Amino acid sequence: MGYAATTFAESHGYKIIHTFPAVGHSIGREHNDGWFIPWKSGGLNEGRVVKQGMTFSIEIYLTTGSGEMRFLTNEVASLVTADGAPAAYWEHIVAVTATGCEVLDLRAGEDPAWAEVRGIRGE
Repeated sequence: MGYAATTFAESHGYKIIHTFPAVGHSIGREHNDGWFIPWKSGGLNEGRVVKQGMTFSIEIYLTTGSGEMRFLTNEVASLVTADGAPAAYWEHIVAVTATGCEVLDLRAGEDPAWAEVRGIRGE
């Protein structure tokens, strides 16, 4: 999932902000329920299998710049891009289905067809 998110973002001219070590996590009885999804492939989840019924929070921080961040010294530990480039945060909750995935928290006007169009859905 992390590799797919990174590849998709980079193919559209964006970079994943690597200050955050993950692009998501599993959701179950606990908020973070066992899976940590790093933005790079391999390692941590090697050999694990995504199964029908699992749910994941996919959380992506994107920028058009270098992807490097710096902390501001304030009460809330704000982050800004080191090069002043714009950045954005995007999140969806996704359930694994028998035919691929279902986005559970679509916002008004959003169309989940991007998953099919971009070849993200597994069959």
